[in-house]
Amino acid sequence: MRRITAELVARRTDLRIGWDLRPGSLGPGPQYRMAGGRVEALDHRLDTIAAADAPAGRLLNASSDLATVVMAGDRDLTIRRDGVDVHLPARGADSATLLRDGSLLVTAPPDDLPVGRAVQKFGLDGCPRVLLISPAGTVVDEAPLPTADPEMVALAHPHDGSVLLDAGEGQDGSSVFRVRADGDRVSVERILDNVVTAAFSPSGSRLLLMPHPSFGASVRVVSWPDLTLLHELTTEVLGEDERFDVYGCFLSESRVVLSVFEAPPLVCTAELRPEGRIVLPPEYEAATPVTLFGYPEHTIGLDLILSNGTWASTVWRVP
Repeated sequence: MRRITAELVARRTDLRIGWDLRPGSLGPGPQYRMAGGRVEALDHRLDTIAAADAPAGRLLNASSDLATVVMAGDRDLTIRRDGVDVHLPARGADSATLLRDGSLLVTAPPDDLPVGRAVQKFGLDGCPRVLLISPAGTVVDEAPLPTADPEMVALAHPHDGSVLLDAGEGQDGSSVFRVRADGDRVSVERILDNVVTAAFSPSGSRLLLMPHPSFGASVRVVSWPDLTLLHELTTEVLGEDERFDVYGCFLSESRVVLSVFEAPPLVCTAELRPEGRIVLPPEYEAATPVTLFGYPEHTIGLDLILSNGTWASTVWRVP
Protein backbone atom coordinates (compact mmCIF):
# COMPACT_ATOMS: atom_id res chain seq x y z
CA MET A 1 0.00 0.00 0.00
CA ARG A 2 1.19 3.52 -0.78
CA ARG A 3 3.13 5.39 1.92
CA ILE A 4 1.92 8.95 2.56
CA THR A 5 4.55 11.00 4.37
CA ALA A 6 3.08 13.51 6.81
CA GLU A 7 4.66 16.89 7.55
CA LEU A 8 5.08 17.97 11.18
CA VAL A 9 3.22 21.21 11.93
CA ALA A 10 3.46 21.39 15.73
CA ARG A 11 4.62 19.45 18.78
CA ARG A 12 4.03 19.86 22.50
CA THR A 13 5.04 17.64 25.39
CA ASP A 14 3.20 19.47 28.18
CA LEU A 15 -0.31 18.37 27.17
CA ARG A 16 -2.21 15.49 25.61
CA ILE A 17 -4.83 16.29 23.00
CA GLY A 18 -7.07 13.39 23.97
CA TRP A 19 -6.93 14.06 27.72
CA ASP A 20 -6.35 17.76 28.35
CA LEU A 21 -8.31 19.58 25.64
CA ARG A 22 -12.03 20.34 25.67
CA PRO A 23 -14.77 20.00 24.52
CA GLY A 24 -13.27 16.66 23.47
CA SER A 25 -15.02 15.77 20.19
CA LEU A 26 -12.97 14.00 17.53
CA GLY A 27 -13.67 16.45 14.70
CA PRO A 28 -12.27 19.94 14.07
CA GLY A 29 -13.38 22.80 16.25
CA PRO A 30 -12.29 25.16 19.03
CA GLN A 31 -10.15 23.66 21.76
CA TYR A 32 -9.48 24.78 25.31
CA ARG A 33 -7.52 23.64 28.34
CA MET A 34 -6.94 24.54 31.98
CA ALA A 35 -3.47 25.72 32.99
CA GLY A 36 -2.59 27.31 36.32
CA GLY A 37 -6.19 28.08 37.21
CA ARG A 38 -6.84 29.83 33.90
CA VAL A 39 -8.63 28.63 30.79
CA GLU A 40 -6.64 28.85 27.57
CA ALA A 41 -7.88 28.87 23.98
CA LEU A 42 -5.55 27.05 21.60
CA ASP A 43 -5.23 27.32 17.85
CA HIS A 44 -4.65 24.32 15.60
CA ARG A 45 -0.90 24.56 16.04
CA LEU A 46 -1.52 23.98 19.76
CA ASP A 47 -0.41 27.56 20.54
CA THR A 48 -2.21 29.52 23.24
CA ILE A 49 -4.05 32.44 21.61
CA ALA A 50 -6.10 33.70 24.58
CA ALA A 51 -6.41 33.11 28.32
CA ALA A 52 -8.80 34.12 31.10
CA ASP A 53 -9.45 33.42 34.76
CA ALA A 54 -11.83 30.52 35.33
CA PRO A 55 -14.01 29.29 38.21
CA ALA A 56 -12.83 26.27 40.15
CA GLY A 57 -13.70 22.89 38.69
CA ARG A 58 -13.30 20.73 35.62
CA LEU A 59 -13.46 22.50 32.27
CA LEU A 60 -16.27 21.37 29.94
CA ASN A 61 -16.32 24.05 27.24
CA ALA A 62 -15.86 27.73 26.47
CA SER A 63 -16.60 30.29 23.78
CA SER A 64 -13.85 31.31 21.37
CA ASP A 65 -13.47 34.72 23.05
CA LEU A 66 -13.54 33.07 26.51
CA ALA A 67 -16.45 35.32 27.52
CA THR A 68 -18.31 32.10 28.36
CA VAL A 69 -16.68 29.32 30.40
CA VAL A 70 -18.50 26.19 31.60
CA MET A 71 -17.07 24.28 34.58
CA ALA A 72 -18.21 21.18 36.47
CA GLY A 73 -17.35 21.79 40.11
CA ASP A 74 -17.40 19.71 43.28
CA ARG A 75 -20.84 21.03 44.24
CA ASP A 76 -22.43 22.45 41.10
CA LEU A 77 -22.16 23.45 37.47
CA THR A 78 -20.75 26.95 37.01
CA ILE A 79 -21.42 29.02 33.91
CA ARG A 80 -19.36 32.20 33.73
CA ARG A 81 -20.58 34.78 31.20
CA ASP A 82 -18.80 38.13 30.95
CA GLY A 83 -17.41 37.72 34.44
CA VAL A 84 -20.72 36.78 36.12
CA ASP A 85 -21.08 33.26 37.55
CA VAL A 86 -24.33 31.26 37.55
CA HIS A 87 -24.44 28.06 39.63
CA LEU A 88 -26.75 25.13 38.82
CA PRO A 89 -27.19 21.79 40.69
CA ALA A 90 -25.52 19.55 38.11
CA ARG A 91 -22.10 18.93 39.61
CA GLY A 92 -21.44 15.72 37.67
CA ALA A 93 -21.98 17.31 34.25
CA ASP A 94 -19.88 15.56 31.65
CA SER A 95 -20.47 17.53 28.44
CA ALA A 96 -21.52 21.04 27.45
CA THR A 97 -22.28 22.24 23.92
CA LEU A 98 -22.63 25.92 23.11
CA LEU A 99 -25.43 26.62 20.64
CA ARG A 100 -25.46 29.51 18.20
CA ASP A 101 -28.02 31.52 20.16
CA GLY A 102 -25.92 31.35 23.33
CA SER A 103 -27.88 28.51 24.92
CA LEU A 104 -26.18 25.43 26.31
CA LEU A 105 -26.89 21.70 26.08
CA VAL A 106 -25.44 20.04 29.17
CA THR A 107 -25.50 16.36 30.09
CA ALA A 108 -25.31 15.14 33.67
CA PRO A 109 -25.81 11.86 35.56
CA PRO A 110 -29.04 11.41 37.53
CA ASP A 111 -27.53 11.31 41.02
CA ASP A 112 -26.38 14.91 40.69
CA LEU A 113 -29.70 16.37 39.49
CA PRO A 114 -32.86 17.28 41.36
CA VAL A 115 -36.06 15.57 40.23
CA GLY A 116 -37.20 17.69 37.32
CA ARG A 117 -39.50 17.83 34.35
CA ALA A 118 -37.80 14.88 32.63
CA VAL A 119 -38.72 12.49 35.43
CA GLN A 120 -42.20 13.94 35.83
CA LYS A 121 -42.92 13.79 32.09
CA PHE A 122 -41.25 10.53 31.08
CA GLY A 123 -41.08 8.58 34.34
CA LEU A 124 -37.46 7.65 33.67
CA ASP A 125 -35.83 8.24 37.02
CA GLY A 126 -32.21 7.06 37.26
CA CYS A 127 -31.35 8.10 33.69
CA PRO A 128 -28.81 10.74 32.71
CA ARG A 129 -30.43 13.90 31.42
CA VAL A 130 -29.70 16.59 28.87
CA LEU A 131 -30.46 20.11 30.06
CA LEU A 132 -31.27 23.08 27.83
CA ILE A 133 -29.90 26.16 29.59
CA SER A 134 -30.80 29.65 28.40
CA PRO A 135 -28.19 32.38 27.85
CA ALA A 136 -29.34 33.81 31.20
CA GLY A 137 -28.36 30.57 32.95
CA THR A 138 -31.84 29.11 33.54
CA VAL A 139 -32.73 25.46 32.86
CA VAL A 140 -35.67 25.89 30.46
CA ASP A 141 -36.14 22.24 29.48
CA GLU A 142 -34.67 18.79 29.97
CA ALA A 143 -35.02 15.28 28.61
CA PRO A 144 -33.88 11.83 29.77
CA LEU A 145 -31.20 9.81 28.02
CA PRO A 146 -32.24 6.17 28.54
CA THR A 147 -28.82 4.60 28.99
CA ALA A 148 -26.86 3.24 31.95
CA ASP A 149 -23.85 5.00 33.50
CA PRO A 150 -22.39 6.36 30.26
CA GLU A 151 -19.32 8.41 29.45
CA MET A 152 -20.80 11.18 27.29
CA VAL A 153 -19.13 12.80 24.26
CA ALA A 154 -20.90 15.49 22.22
CA LEU A 155 -20.48 16.05 18.48
CA ALA A 156 -22.15 19.12 17.01
CA HIS A 157 -23.30 19.18 13.39
CA PRO A 158 -21.44 21.93 11.49
CA HIS A 159 -24.60 23.58 10.14
CA ASP A 160 -28.04 22.30 11.14
CA GLY A 161 -27.97 22.73 14.92
CA SER A 162 -28.12 19.03 15.77
CA VAL A 163 -25.91 17.65 18.53
CA LEU A 164 -25.02 13.96 18.72
CA LEU A 165 -24.47 12.56 22.19
CA ASP A 166 -22.34 9.42 22.12
CA ALA A 167 -23.06 7.61 25.38
CA GLY A 168 -20.29 5.05 25.85
CA GLU A 169 -20.93 2.21 28.30
CA GLY A 170 -17.54 0.50 28.12
CA GLN A 171 -17.64 -3.11 27.00
CA ASP A 172 -21.46 -3.03 27.13
CA GLY A 173 -21.61 -0.89 23.98
CA SER A 174 -22.89 2.60 23.36
CA SER A 175 -25.99 4.58 22.43
CA VAL A 176 -26.09 7.61 20.15
CA PHE A 177 -28.76 10.28 20.62
CA ARG A 178 -29.68 13.11 18.27
CA VAL A 179 -30.54 16.21 20.31
CA ARG A 180 -32.13 19.39 19.00
CA ALA A 181 -33.15 22.60 20.71
CA ASP A 182 -36.17 24.41 19.28
CA GLY A 183 -36.81 27.60 21.20
CA ASP A 184 -37.21 26.60 24.84
CA ARG A 185 -37.75 22.90 24.12
CA VAL A 186 -35.25 20.10 23.70
CA SER A 187 -35.94 16.84 21.82
CA VAL A 188 -33.98 13.59 22.01
CA GLU A 189 -34.00 10.66 19.58
CA ARG A 190 -31.95 7.48 19.90
CA ILE A 191 -30.54 6.87 16.42
CA LEU A 192 -27.62 4.42 16.63
CA ASP A 193 -26.16 1.74 18.88
CA ASN A 194 -22.71 0.25 19.43
CA VAL A 195 -20.70 2.55 17.14
CA VAL A 196 -18.45 5.58 17.67
CA THR A 197 -19.60 8.80 16.01
CA ALA A 198 -16.25 10.10 14.79
CA ALA A 199 -16.96 13.14 12.60
CA PHE A 200 -19.26 14.91 10.19
CA SER A 201 -18.00 15.82 6.74
CA PRO A 202 -17.34 19.57 6.30
CA SER A 203 -20.63 19.96 4.40
CA GLY A 204 -22.48 18.01 7.09
CA SER A 205 -24.00 15.63 4.54
CA ARG A 206 -22.17 12.52 5.80
CA LEU A 207 -21.26 10.98 9.15
CA LEU A 208 -18.21 8.79 9.78
CA LEU A 209 -18.81 5.87 12.14
CA MET A 210 -15.91 3.95 13.69
CA PRO A 211 -16.43 0.48 15.18
CA HIS A 212 -17.09 0.00 18.88
CA PRO A 213 -14.32 -2.28 20.25
CA SER A 214 -16.87 -4.84 21.50
CA PHE A 215 -19.22 -4.78 18.49
CA GLY A 216 -18.17 -5.27 14.88
CA ALA A 217 -14.97 -4.29 13.13
CA SER A 218 -15.91 -2.24 10.06
CA VAL A 219 -15.90 1.49 9.37
CA ARG A 220 -19.01 3.05 7.85
CA VAL A 221 -20.03 6.30 6.21
CA VAL A 222 -23.73 7.13 6.36
CA SER A 223 -25.73 9.98 4.91
CA TRP A 224 -27.08 12.72 7.15
CA PRO A 225 -29.71 13.09 8.43
CA ASP A 226 -31.36 9.88 7.18
CA LEU A 227 -28.42 7.59 8.19
CA THR A 228 -28.51 5.58 4.96
CA LEU A 229 -25.42 3.38 4.65
CA LEU A 230 -23.27 4.74 1.82
CA HIS A 231 -19.92 2.98 2.23
CA GLU A 232 -18.33 0.33 4.44
CA LEU A 233 -14.74 -0.82 4.95
CA THR A 234 -13.72 -4.05 6.66
CA THR A 235 -10.41 -5.05 8.22
CA GLU A 236 -9.48 -7.05 5.10
CA VAL A 237 -7.54 -3.98 3.91
CA LEU A 238 -5.35 -4.03 7.04
CA GLY A 239 -2.38 -6.14 7.95
CA GLU A 240 -2.57 -9.42 9.82
CA ASP A 241 -3.83 -8.96 13.41
CA GLU A 242 -4.55 -5.26 12.80
CA ARG A 243 -7.89 -3.66 13.64
CA PHE A 244 -9.47 -0.25 13.42
CA ASP A 245 -9.39 1.89 16.52
CA VAL A 246 -12.18 4.28 17.59
CA TYR A 247 -10.71 7.47 16.08
CA GLY A 248 -11.33 8.88 12.61
CA CYS A 249 -12.00 12.17 10.84
CA PHE A 250 -12.59 13.84 7.49
CA LEU A 251 -9.42 15.39 6.07
CA SER A 252 -11.64 17.21 3.59
CA GLU A 253 -14.96 16.62 1.86
CA SER A 254 -13.27 13.97 -0.29
CA ARG A 255 -10.88 12.18 2.12
CA VAL A 256 -10.92 10.54 5.54
CA VAL A 257 -8.24 9.25 7.87
CA LEU A 258 -8.89 6.20 10.06
CA SER A 259 -6.99 5.14 13.15
CA VAL A 260 -5.53 1.63 13.29
CA PHE A 261 -4.80 0.28 16.76
CA GLU A 262 -1.12 0.90 17.61
CA ALA A 263 -0.28 1.22 13.91
CA PRO A 264 -0.03 3.95 11.24
CA PRO A 265 -3.38 5.54 10.29
CA LEU A 266 -5.07 4.71 6.99
CA VAL A 267 -6.04 7.42 4.48
CA CYS A 268 -9.09 6.70 2.31
CA THR A 269 -11.34 8.52 -0.07
CA ALA A 270 -14.66 9.63 1.36
CA GLU A 271 -16.07 6.48 -0.30
CA LEU A 272 -13.69 4.44 1.93
CA ARG A 273 -11.38 3.39 -0.89
CA PRO A 274 -7.88 3.06 0.68
CA GLU A 275 -5.22 5.47 -0.59
CA GLY A 276 -2.31 4.64 1.70
CA ARG A 277 -0.84 4.53 5.20
CA ILE A 278 0.48 7.65 6.89
CA VAL A 279 4.23 7.54 7.46
CA LEU A 280 5.90 9.87 9.95
CA PRO A 281 9.45 11.22 9.53
CA PRO A 282 12.34 8.98 10.68
CA GLU A 283 12.56 10.46 14.19
CA TYR A 284 8.92 9.45 14.75
CA GLU A 285 8.81 6.13 12.90
CA ALA A 286 9.09 4.11 16.12
CA ALA A 287 6.35 6.13 17.84
CA THR A 288 3.00 4.52 18.66
CA PRO A 289 -0.15 6.52 17.79
CA VAL A 290 -2.61 6.55 20.69
CA THR A 291 -5.30 9.04 19.67
CA LEU A 292 -6.23 10.79 16.42
CA PHE A 293 -8.22 14.02 16.05
CA GLY A 294 -9.45 16.03 13.09
CA TYR A 295 -8.09 19.54 12.60
CA PRO A 296 -8.70 22.01 9.76
CA GLU A 297 -8.54 20.69 6.23
CA HIS A 298 -5.73 18.20 5.55
CA THR A 299 -4.31 18.22 9.10
CA ILE A 300 -4.66 15.80 12.02
CA GLY A 301 -3.63 15.72 15.66
CA LEU A 302 -1.87 12.67 17.05
CA ASP A 303 -1.00 11.80 20.63
CA LEU A 304 2.14 9.66 20.35
CA ILE A 305 4.13 7.45 22.69
CA LEU A 306 7.73 7.93 21.58
CA SER A 307 10.37 5.22 21.44
CA ASN A 308 11.79 6.35 24.81
CA GLY A 309 8.39 5.98 26.46
CA THR A 310 7.58 9.69 26.68
CA TRP A 311 4.46 11.34 25.22
CA ALA A 312 4.18 14.00 22.54
CA SER A 313 1.11 15.78 21.19
CA THR A 314 1.63 16.55 17.53
CA VAL A 315 -0.13 18.09 14.55
CA TRP A 316 0.55 16.81 11.02
CA ARG A 317 -0.28 17.97 7.53
CA VAL A 318 -1.31 15.08 5.27
CA PRO A 319 -0.53 15.80 1.59
